[in-house]
Formats: sequence, C-alpha cells, structure tokens
Amino acid sequence: MTEMISDENPNEIQNSESQEEDWSDFDFSTVDLSKNSPIKMPLKQEISRVILLGIISGASAWLLRLAFENWVMNPLFCRTADTVSVCANSKLISFVISLVVVGIIVAAISVAVRVHRGIVVSLATFASFGALFTILSNQNILGAILLSSGFTVALFLIFLMINAIKKTALSFILTVVFAGAFWLVSLI
Repeated sequence: MTEMISDENPNEIQNSESQEEDWSDFDFSTVDLSKNSPIKMPLKQEISRVILLGIISGASAWLLRLAFENWVMNPLFCRTADTVSVCANSKLISFVISLVVVGIIVAAISVAVRVHRGIVVSLATFASFGALFTILSNQNILGAILLSSGFTVALFLIFLMINAIKKTALSFILTVVFAGAFWLVSLI
C-alpha cells in the first residue's frame, strides 16, 4: 500500500491502492466489548482478609478497652474527688483511646495486606464503630467481644464496598455520609 500526499491539502494522505482495510487476519476474540464497570469489585482474598482483620480488631479493641480501663484509668483517676468526672467516664474514655490505637494499627495492616483504600476503610470503620459504645457497654464481656467483632466485620465490609466505587471523590463523600448517618442513627 503506497501513500501519496494530495496537492490541494498537504495534510491529507491518500491511499493509491484501496480505501478498504483488510481485517482478515485480526483476532476478534481479543476485543473486550464489555463496558467498564464503575465499581472495582474486591477479590475473594481481599474480602477474607477484611473479615479476618475485622474479627481480630473488633475483639482486640474491646479487650484493650477493658485493660486500659482496669489498669490505667481506674488506678490513676478514681482515687481522688478531683478526678471524679474522669472516673465516671472512664469506660467511654478508655473505649475511645482503644479505638484510636487499634484503628491506627489496623490502618497500617490493611495497607500492608493490600486492601483497596485501606486507610480510608479502616478509619471510617473505627470512626463509625465508636457510635456503638452504648450497645456494647450494656453487654457482658463475651457478648461485647462477639458483638464488637461482628459490628467491626460488618462495618469493614460496608466501607470496603463503598470504597469500591472507582470515582474517588464520590466514594469519599459516601464514606463520610454513611459514617455520619451511622452516628445519627446511634443517637436515636
């Protein structure tokens, strides 16, 4: 096939032989005709990692709360009348501290095990998990640990699915809205 440049328009290339192209040797089975999905579905390995991470982190957050309350808060703040407000809120304060510690550790672990947007998923999970204190504080220790693990797994999976949306801004907005809605529902 030879190409010639037209005299009238130097930018136009004309084929001297034929205007039709030969596609007989092209393999059409390699063409993907499906549209790109707006959602990046997580792999089974990623979902199983998130479930395992949620079970371990939910239980460890509640156990760390118990340890922090009994070994730090009560011995330090429940001795004098000056710190009676801290002593009265020692359960909530120790729960928030344990959520911060476990949330930071889990964010680092979720990045290490390649969870999609792991930091956002972890921080949103533990920010929303803080709203469940009133439910968990009325349970016995075993019930609170089981509920804590179950709620953490559920929140991890919800935020993993929200962050599977390929548009980053939309997924961040939905994450913030859902976490805020979770807090509002827990206040009712």
